[in-house]
Amino acid sequence: MITRSTLCLDQFEILGKGGSSCSPLFLCQPDGRPLIIHHRQAEIPLDSSEVYFFLMTTFVLSHNLQVQSDLVPALNFELLAQELKSLSKNISSTVVLNHPHWKLSISSDLSPQDMAVDLVQTWSEHRRQLGHDMNHVVLALGGRKDSQASPGAPLQEGYWGVDLVETPDESTFLQAINWEALKAGRPEDAIFEVSSRAS
Repeated sequence: MITRSTLCLDQFEILGKGGSSCSPLFLCQPDGRPLIIHHRQAEIPLDSSEVYFFLMTTFVLSHNLQVQSDLVPALNFELLAQELKSLSKNISSTVVLNHPHWKLSISSDLSPQDMAVDLVQTWSEHRRQLGHDMNHVVLALGGRKDSQASPGAPLQEGYWGVDLVETPDESTFLQAINWEALKAGRPEDAIFEVSSRAS
């Protein structure tokens, strides 16, 4: 979401600036979450305080394939990363992760809830384009990481850990992981649940 605000740049740590005039200025908020600043002009004078800014939402994805069928095979994550960015006008970056649990990192300027809806729709469309059966539910279950992370860990503070679940029975799966209790233990704005059945 893009808003207009007055911002004191000395409240933020400058992480780096791209060389081209259209490159954003990457800043880090006091709580460690990334902020991308765009000035009204092509270049950002460092002494200027009037800026357009938006927070990037970053999802770190795991994949939980509960469907046991040759018609719904495991996905190639290199191809998936390319196609998520190609099929969605909202996903700005995708990175394949070398990690036993986390498979992809994706970023967008959408809110977490809207990004989850977009992800579920785009994931489903990728399956359809591959000719895979889609007689199942795609779930995005996300929680924001509010604690400090180890250096180099894929899931950093302020990022969202998102379990992308493909299941033939949404209700049974959510009951099996005790999802309602998990939700109850988190702030309302720190967790989401998005289903292809609703989107």
